Amino acid sequence: MPSVRRLALPGYAVCMWLVFFPLVDALSLAIPPAPAVAEWRYSLTVLLSQTMMTPLVGLFVGLILAAVFDHKGLHKLLAGLSVIGVLGLLVGIAVFMKDSSALQGVERQGLMPAFSMAWTVAFAKLLFATVFLSVTGWTARALASDEAGEAGVVWGS
Repeated sequence: MPSVRRLALPGYAVCMWLVFFPLVDALSLAIPPAPAVAEWRYSLTVLLSQTMMTPLVGLFVGLILAAVFDHKGLHKLLAGLSVIGVLGLLVGIAVFMKDSSALQGVERQGLMPAFSMAWTVAFAKLLFATVFLSVTGWTARALASDEAGEAGVVWGS
């Protein structure tokens, strides 16, 4: 199976592409940074929640490649990145809820229904990403320590 191993490097390159470039594109729209302004933080969170699906797919594909090629070091790296991501998302959710409650009292020209819909969708995506990263991190940790058996990596057997 040496010819299949040649797919590892381009596969990991695609994963990095899927993870980093959408985030860079989204963050480039948030220039100039204004972290003291609640509207800016709220908009950035909504923007990142819309962008998050592609990086999550990239992380998952990277986990699959690492499992196929049995790269234990990459499992550990993905587990660590997942923990950092979950912590960042939890902080982001807290700040997002604080900012949205502060901005909810400011109705601008009848935009309240759009504001509520954007908040609901962004919050749901943030929760999904938190759960996904938690499961991915646990799975990567299990793969790195060989706790994962054939019957079920996620739920155990």
